[in-house]
Formats: sequence, C-alpha cells, structure tokens
Amino acid sequence: MATTTQLTPNSQCVATITSTSASVAFQIQPQDTAYWTPTVTTTFTSVSNPTAKGNAVVQFDVGLSVTLNPQQGGGFVVLVAGPITDSGSTYNLTGQPVGTYTPGT
Repeated sequence: MATTTQLTPNSQCVATITSTSASVAFQIQPQDTAYWTPTVTTTFTSVSNPTAKGNAVVQFDVGLSVTLNPQQGGGFVVLVAGPITDSGSTYNLTGQPVGTYTPGT
C-alpha cells in the first residue's frame, strides 16, 4: 500500500508499506522526481539523510530522518522529521506521519 503526503509547497513523499518495512520516496513536484528513497524496517527503525539532495527549488536537507515507530498490537507508524528547504524557506518537520501499518488490514 502506498500513501502520498504533501510535505512542503513543492515536495511530497510516497510511503510504500509492508508488514515489516516502509520505503519512503522524497519527491519534488510537479515532475514527482525522487531524490532520496530510504527504507526503514522493524529491525532498522531509523535513517537520516547524510547529504542534501534536491534541485534549485527544493532541498531535502542533511538530518532529514525517517523513523518506524512500533505501535501496540504489532503495527507501526512511519514518521518524517527534520529540515526541507523549499523556495528559500526552511520547513522543520517534527514527527510528520506519512504512513501506517495495522495488522489484519
């Protein structure tokens, strides 16, 4: 299952979730070009962007992170936190949910 979440005026992410992992593609609109595509799993629960990635409009900045947060009952929520620079303004995301997995759905 894939979920698209708007992050800033010109960026979004698409989270593709399974029962044990989530892959998150950070994209710049309108072309929906992916610039960073980290994966988190139930055993490797967090990843952080080591270098800025993007173009002249949007930068997915160093320190942008994706975390898989386990929930009661065996599911999880995927969260995004950290800086994205869009058209010269910096947006600091703080635990923005971008996808969930609930067992049995």
